[in-house]
Amino acid sequence: MRCLGKSQVGFRVQRMILVTTLTNARQYATSALADLFRKRWNAEIDLRSIKVHMNMEDLRGKKPEIVRREIWAHCLAYNLIRKTMAQAAYLHERTVRDVSFCGALQALAGMVGQTATVETSTFLDLARTQLASIVTRQIGNRPDRVEPRAIKRRPKNQKLLTTPRAQARAQLLITPESAA
Repeated sequence: MRCLGKSQVGFRVQRMILVTTLTNARQYATSALADLFRKRWNAEIDLRSIKVHMNMEDLRGKKPEIVRREIWAHCLAYNLIRKTMAQAAYLHERTVRDVSFCGALQALAGMVGQTATVETSTFLDLARTQLASIVTRQIGNRPDRVEPRAIKRRPKNQKLLTTPRAQARAQLLITPESAA
C-alpha cells in the first residue's frame, strides 16, 4: 500500500492522522490501517447503490412508520441482490466487488417476467443462465480514480409546489373572468 499523500495524484492530504482504538502497533500495521481506511469507499458505493440505482433518493411515505417500512424494503431488496451477486461471483470464480450492482439489478429485473411463465423443469437452467449473465456485467478496476466534484445533470427549471396540491389545482382552474 502506498502512503496517502502528496506524491499520489488525486489525494489532497499531505499527512493523515487516523484515530483508532487499535493500539497494538505490532498487530495492526500502519499500512494495513491505511488500506482499511481506503476500503471505506466500498461503503460509500453501496449507499449510493441503494439510493440512486434502487430509486431511494426520495422517500414517498409521509408517516414515520411508512418511511421505516420503505427503508427496510429497500434494504431487504438490496441484500437479496447482493446475495445473488455473491452466488454468481462464487460460481464463476470472481470477486463480488468486480460485479456491477446496476448490471445485476437490470439482469434480475429482466428475469422477473421470464420466471412467471417458465416451467419448473427449465427454471434451474434459467437461474444458471441468469447468474452467468450477472457475472458478465463487471466494473473496471479503478484504483485511485480521480473525478471532479461537480454535478453533471442540471436541475429541471420547474417551480416548486409550495401549497397543497388541491389548492394549486383550484388556482389553475380560476379564469381571469371568474376572478373579477
